[in-house]
This record gives sequence, C-alpha cells and structure tokens, in this order.
Amino acid sequence: MSPTATPESEECKGVIRRDLFRHTSPPIADSSGYRKGRRAVVIDCKIVQVTRGRWEIAYLGAVDFLTGEVLINQFVEPRSRVTSWDTKISGITPSAMAAAIESGEVIRGWIRARWELWQYVDSDTVLIGHSLHNGLDTLGMIHSRVVDSSILTAEAVFHTLGPTEPLPRVWLLKALAGDLLARKIQGGRKGHGMIEDAVTTRDVVIWCLKNPDLLRSWADKTR
Repeated sequence: MSPTATPESEECKGVIRRDLFRHTSPPIADSSGYRKGRRAVVIDCKIVQVTRGRWEIAYLGAVDFLTGEVLINQFVEPRSRVTSWDTKISGITPSAMAAAIESGEVIRGWIRARWELWQYVDSDTVLIGHSLHNGLDTLGMIHSRVVDSSILTAEAVFHTLGPTEPLPRVWLLKALAGDLLARKIQGGRKGHGMIEDAVTTRDVVIWCLKNPDLLRSWADKTR
C-alpha cells in the first residue's frame, strides 16, 4: 500500500480497521552497512475527533531517546472533516492546522505518518511513549518493543499487583511532569508546544531509570 493511499473504506468508527494494522519492518542496513533504524525513539501523537465519531491522528512528534534529536515534529492532515479539535488536550488549533496545510508543512494522512515514522523505527527499535497504545492505534502499528511511561510509573505505585492484574489507574503526563520533573506543561488554552510532550515523556523515563530510590519514594507518597 502506498504511503499516500487513504480510501474511505480503510477507516471505521473509532480506530483503524484491524486488518490495516502492520508490523514494524525488520532492521535494514544502509549502503554503508549501518542499521537505519534508531535504537530507541519517543513518539507523541495528537488526535482529533472527525466525522462518524472516529478519531484520527493530527500531529506526530518523534525524538531520539538516546540523543534528544527531534526526528519528526509535524502536523498530520486528517482525511475526514474534524468535528472536535479538543485544543486543551491536543494543543492543536484549527488555525495552526490551516497554516501548516497552506505552507505544505504537513503530513497527509495517517498512512503517510506511519511511513514517515518508519524511516527511523524498525522492529528492533524500542518505542517509548505515554499511553502509547493510543498512538499505535492511530498509526495502525503493531510493535512489541515498547516502554510506556504511564505504565512504568503506575507499576511503581502498584508494585504488589500480579502480572495479570490490571492497574487501578495511571497518571497523566502533566501530573508526572509536575511531580517528578517540577515542570509545568500543557499550560495554554490556545494550544501548547507540540514537541514538548515527547520531550517530557523522554525526560520522565530517564528520571525513573536514573532515580529508582526517588521513584519508590514518590510511589509510596502517591499510593
């Protein structure tokens, strides 16, 4: 399937049809023999509501976890009419999307967005995100090597649960940024910096890895 093909039949109410999901491709070496995929990539996907009660990706951010390099920071043009921008959560305004479309600085549709991400991600890449399943659903991706900051922190709080028991709750990225990083994010009613959530997710995971004792202390106070 070409990265720009988006027939209406490919979409259904809610998320992408399951038969349109694709596994991330295995590693491929470039002409010099170096693997093209990054070792670990943080992603952030913003979604908006479109016609027939469906949701589509409207922004894709990707950051190299190890270096902090911004790989992708672009709006994604929904293929259906937007019925709710949910700007307070998504950070996306209609005017910002219109400006991106007019300038040509936009990824056209979810299939193309997935293709763009796959220029940096292969099946060996560790994919990192906050509530990562939402992003994978809107990109139609199946990927097994993942770290989810919402699960990482919730498991620290509810560490006595068995492996098959569901987590009672998870924490919003905004709350974790304040508690763990002393950082305020998502502050503007008219939208916020698009890449900040991907950067913050990266910083939360790094903080958890570098500060296991502080993570336990936070979990004990939060429990």
